[in-house]
Amino acid sequence: MESFYHYYYFLPPLLLLLLLLLLLLLLLLLLLLLLQQQQHLPLLAVLLLLNLLLLVLPRLVLLLLLLLLCVHICMAHAYLTVIGCPDAVPPPSAWYKRNGNIAEMGCESSDTSWKLRCEVNQWVGQVGNCSVQGM
Repeated sequence: MESFYHYYYFLPPLLLLLLLLLLLLLLLLLLLLLLQQQQHLPLLAVLLLLNLLLLVLPRLVLLLLLLLLCVHICMAHAYLTVIGCPDAVPPPSAWYKRNGNIAEMGCESSDTSWKLRCEVNQWVGQVGNCSVQGM
């Protein structure tokens, strides 16, 4: 279902692009048909048709292609998610060491230590405390 919504954003610009290309072909056919029948068209009408065929429609097609590219880039950024864990916060009076998805913490005053594992976006494992004895 998610991919349907992803491509749904491309449908309106693509349909507009197809309609513009169809209009371009129809105008070209009309111009060829009129020239083939050797009917005399007013010079202004011929210039307007040529202007539309050679200048306006290609620019509109280019604009629509740029719009499609922008939609694609925006959709690609919308689906990017970061996977991983930020550095874990050790308890007071503890040391911290991280190696990729494994973090190790331990008390500075004893040999007590804990290992954590990063799964998707959160640390999994138990962390104790390093309370100072004898105070």
